[in-house]
Amino acid sequence: MLAGTCTYGARLAEPGRVECTGVGEVALGPREGGDADGDSDADGEESALAERVGAAFRESGIETTVAADMPRRLWAKLAVNAGINAPTALARVENGALVDGPASGTARAAARETARVARAEGIDLSDDEAADAVASVAEATARNTSSMRQDIEADRRTEVDAINGAVAERGERARVATPVNDTLAALVRAWERERELRG
Repeated sequence: MLAGTCTYGARLAEPGRVECTGVGEVALGPREGGDADGDSDADGEESALAERVGAAFRESGIETTVAADMPRRLWAKLAVNAGINAPTALARVENGALVDGPASGTARAAARETARVARAEGIDLSDDEAADAVASVAEATARNTSSMRQDIEADRRTEVDAINGAVAERGERARVATPVNDTLAALVRAWERERELRG
C-alpha cells in the first residue's frame, strides 16, 4: 500500500473551481517498511509502484519525491496539522497568527505532543523538529485560511477526529499524555455538537 503527503495550499474558490494558494511538495512511497532486512517481496513491489506513480505525476507536471520514509513524513505532517488547524479554527485567525502570536505556544505544544506519540510508535521525530515545522509552515502560509477554519466558517463538520483526535487516541493507547490535543479536539467537537454536526 502506498502513502503520500502534499503540502500545497488550496482553497475552494467556488463549486468546481479550486485555487492554489501555495506550491509545496508531493511525496509518496510505501506506507510501511518491509521485513527485518527490508527485502520483502511486498516492499519491493510497493517501491516499484511508487516509482511508477511518481514518474506519472512528474510527467503531468507535478514535482514529486518518491520517499522511503513515508511513516515519518506522515507523522510530521500530522504534527503540523495538529498545531495549525484547530488553533486557527477556534481563534478564527490566518495561519500567520501562529508564528509569534498568543496561540503560537499552543500550536507548538500540540506538535510536540504529536512527536512524542510518534516516537512511542517507533517513528524518529523530535519535539523540536515538529514544533519548528509548525512555525515554518505557519510562516510560509501566513495568509492562508486552514481547512478546519474554512469548515467552521461554513458550518461543516471538521476533520478534527483525524487530526487532534487521532493524536489523543493514539497517545492514550501508547500511554503518552496529550493534554493540548485532548483540549483542542474537545473544543472543536463541542462546537460541532452545538450545531448538530456530531451525534
